[in-house]
Amino acid sequence: MDTLTSLAIAIIVLSFFVIPYRRKLRKKEAAARQSQEKGKLHSSGPQAQHPHIDNTYCIGCASCTNVCPEGDVLALLGGKAVIVNAHKCIGHGLCADACPVGAITMVTAGPSVGADSPFLTPEYETTVPTFLSSGNLAAWL
Repeated sequence: MDTLTSLAIAIIVLSFFVIPYRRKLRKKEAAARQSQEKGKLHSSGPQAQHPHIDNTYCIGCASCTNVCPEGDVLALLGGKAVIVNAHKCIGHGLCADACPVGAITMVTAGPSVGADSPFLTPEYETTVPTFLSSGNLAAWL
């Protein structure tokens, strides 16, 4: 009888913590799905350097989503990281650095997408007319 009572108490205590945690996860995933739908409407995809997520290696630890300063570029859906708002990504690569298993690599967009990106000539001038650079173009390269 004592074992049954102990088991019932353990279940009650665990449910006290597990139920709110699961509700929080469901709310987070619903917000991520909503953000993903908005991203599809407002985005033509990544414009320059952006993360590529290999879901076979992703363990769903959310370190990439937590470290991204742009907000809702990455999210966890189905326990895996996905890009939900690619147009907000500026390509700094903090998500790739934070991934503990190396599931994220930084790649550049195709030439047709990134055609308007400025490049530096050997004289350190940009290839875009009337574009004055007063800082570092490393984010564009």
